[in-house]
This record gives sequence, C-alpha cells and structure tokens, in this order.
Amino acid sequence: MNTSKPISTISFNSDSFLFSKCNELTNNNIISFFAYIKHYGEPTKSKDILKDHFHLYIEPNKRIDTMSLQKEFEEIFSGYELPLKCLPFNSSKFDDWYFYVLHDPIYLARKGMTRNYFYNRTDILTSDKDYLTDKINSINLHEFNSYIDIAEYQNKGYSFSQYLIAKNISPMQIKAYSTAWAMVEELNHKSTHNKKEASDKSHLQSIEENNIYSLEIL
Repeated sequence: MNTSKPISTISFNSDSFLFSKCNELTNNNIISFFAYIKHYGEPTKSKDILKDHFHLYIEPNKRIDTMSLQKEFEEIFSGYELPLKCLPFNSSKFDDWYFYVLHDPIYLARKGMTRNYFYNRTDILTSDKDYLTDKINSINLHEFNSYIDIAEYQNKGYSFSQYLIAKNISPMQIKAYSTAWAMVEELNHKSTHNKKEASDKSHLQSIEENNIYSLEIL
C-alpha cells in the first residue's frame, strides 16, 4: 500500500529498538509523527494477543510504501531465530486508535469487546507531546460516543446534577441520562481497578529489568 495518510500496526519489537527506529524515521523526514503504547498479553478469554506488544500510530511525512516501511522494523534479536518485527500497516483513524489503545471501557462496550487491562494516556510515548495533546483535545467526544462524553465528565469529578446543568439536559431526558450515568460509572470503576493492575505489572517488570541489568554489570 502506498499512502500519505495515517497508518498503524502492532509491533513485537523491543522497546529500545522501536523508540530508536521511530526517531530515526522522524529525523529522516519519512514520518512526521508517531505515538505508541505497550500492551500486556491478555488472558485467553479476551481473545486478544496473548503476548506483550506495542500499538504504533504513524503519520507519514510523504507518500510511503508500507511494505518497505514494515521491513524497517525487522530487528535481529539475540536468542531469537527469526527477527522481531511488526504486522503489516493498515489505514488508521486517530480517534479509534486512541480509544482502543487505552482499552477505554465505553469504546470497547460499543464495539462488543472486553479486555482485562486498561491503560492511561500517560502510557503513550510520542515524538511530539504537544501535538498528541492537540489531537486528543480535538476529538469531539459527544459526536464520537455520548457515553464517552459522560465518562469524561465523571473523570473530571462532576456529579450527575452538575453534568445535567453543564450539558443543559432537558428534564424529559433525566431518567435516560441517569441510567446511562450509572452504567458508565460501573464501567469506569472496573477500568480504574484494572488500570492499577496494569500499572503494578509495569512497575514490577521495570524492577525485574533493572535487577537483571545490575547483575549483568556485576
């Protein structure tokens, strides 16, 4: 596929190689922006990838051949017979990519999916934090999904009454919105709990990697 539009893939590269390669492509003006996030392998019941991986989003700086780009991510890694690599690139929309990689519970429910781990915006590594923030702030949450709009207000600490006033909800719609508010609140509670699990797992892995590194130095 030859394209100049946003693309995304799943990478099985090492963290250091992925970051280095993305920066190299940016510095060589092949891509103008990248963002990626690490996901931990999900339990089999979720029907997701079972091993750790990265979700990578790229905005090309010019028209590129995605097959050639995929070869750029072939990584010779000690102890592996075959090189580490990424899956073929596909066309991508940032809004969908963003809500999926966070495993946003409202987005997943809308798509008929469930996941065990949930992630935070701060887990995303990028070539340009300001541009990433601008893209996130440009998402029209209400048009994208009214339930996600409710979740945003809950995350900001709004009460249901404050939300009704802020959004100028008609008294005739209060019952329906009350039901939606309770549903989102339940999903938000679950995702908060599982975000902590993913964060704890990341922290433990970091400690293990540092210990291994220390042993290698000794």
